[in-house]
Amino acid sequence: MIHELAEKNRSYRRFHHERKIDESTLLSFIDNARISSCGGNKQEIRYVTVTSEENTAKVFSSLKWAQYFESWQPTADKSPSAYILLLKKGGNAGIDDGIAAEAITLSAAEEGIGCCMLLNADKKKIAEDLDLGDEYQITLVIALGYPSETVRIVPVENNDIKYYRDENDIHCVPKRALQDVVIAKK
Repeated sequence: MIHELAEKNRSYRRFHHERKIDESTLLSFIDNARISSCGGNKQEIRYVTVTSEENTAKVFSSLKWAQYFESWQPTADKSPSAYILLLKKGGNAGIDDGIAAEAITLSAAEEGIGCCMLLNADKKKIAEDLDLGDEYQITLVIALGYPSETVRIVPVENNDIKYYRDENDIHCVPKRALQDVVIAKK
């Protein structure tokens, strides 16, 4: 069951923008992150949900999408309908951010909602645009929406891990084989 969910939990970059995600759904995803493991049980991450049309547009304008697709951005009508921002004092992303983000994206995948974790964002501009103050700094932006694209896992060929779109506009994500990532059995 978790394997199928992990396969479904891809980075989506085009969404049905008109399909909204209600606040209670986002809070349930954050609740799953909240109860997940974290280093030293410090629980340093704070969250901001973004769902209004005005504020999702502000966040969207501050993001850079798909590093392997040079200069590519989704169009506004394919933009996410919600965001969850992860914040910390000091703003340094770490292992706990990854654990929380994975809990959120797996929770979303279970509900048929696609996500994309974005580090490549103008985080200061987002914080200013949303009037978040300066006590906490954004470490990660998670875009959420109902996917309007197909993403599938394909085997790595010739050690090339760059994702691509095939002739049918399917987003293909090369993944190394299990025997290539396990380096020892002792």
